[in-house]
Amino acid sequence: MKLNGRRDIKIWITSLVALVIIIEGVFMLYFMPKLKIITDYPMIDMAFYFGEYFNEIINDYGNDGLALYQKMHLLDFIFPLVYGSLLFLLLRKERLLRWLPLIGMSSDYLENILITILIHNYSQFVSYVAFGFTCLKFLGLILSIGAVVFITIKVRRS
Repeated sequence: MKLNGRRDIKIWITSLVALVIIIEGVFMLYFMPKLKIITDYPMIDMAFYFGEYFNEIINDYGNDGLALYQKMHLLDFIFPLVYGSLLFLLLRKERLLRWLPLIGMSSDYLENILITILIHNYSQFVSYVAFGFTCLKFLGLILSIGAVVFITIKVRRS
């Protein structure tokens, strides 16, 4: 699909921002309070979960926590596409920087896949690899958002 003109891009950006807000709202207002009732541990991919700490989190979740987490995890397979597309669109004119969101998005998908594997068949090595992708995800996101902010400030000053 080719975006024609500023109007199409503005519509896509507005739609993606709305989706980010909706998905984050569902996480924060629905899933996180329910998870907090079940456990004091955070959502797995928001914690330093490598090594045996992953097993500790999973054991504390119990059956109810894992059932809830799997619902959250499904939504977490949609979210990277939404934020990755939004940041890519915002950085579309920057030759090198526009790839940063795709690094974050791809790392998020690999992290999600590896966490799914870990839940069903724990491996300490895989937990370290998954955590590596978690770090790469956050690095891609932070650098992407930083680039958007920097470019916005730069454009407004000129």
